[in-house]
Amino acid sequence: MSRKTAREHAFRILFSAQFQEENAQVLVERYLQSQDMSLEEKDEQFIQREIEGAIREQDHIYARIGEALKEWKLSRLYQVDRAILQIAVYEMLYEEEIPTSVSINEAVELAKKYSTEAAPAFINGVLGTIAKDVEGEA
Repeated sequence: MSRKTAREHAFRILFSAQFQEENAQVLVERYLQSQDMSLEEKDEQFIQREIEGAIREQDHIYARIGEALKEWKLSRLYQVDRAILQIAVYEMLYEEEIPTSVSINEAVELAKKYSTEAAPAFINGVLGTIAKDVEGEA
């Protein structure tokens, strides 16, 4: 499985997590069972790490997203867009082996597939702002 596909599964799980009160491991296991999927260990570990990290660091990630939103509040975002941003910002802040440009590009592709027509440009803008801030901190 490609990282792109694994990231898409992680996004779907994270999106569903907004409606459930389960820990990350249970969410991943339940999702994989519902999709009747058996994954290579590296793919399952990647998905698990993305979900656990994005949930564990949610407050920090949401704060970073909130700072990047211009005249918007996080609560006004579509839940799909919030989950896409959460995965991407998690990667940008905590996954050093994933280039920022890859995280942004993959988030834009997810927005094209799962969100509104305006979402890809919006997601790209928010993540671009966060990327500049992260670069300035380094």
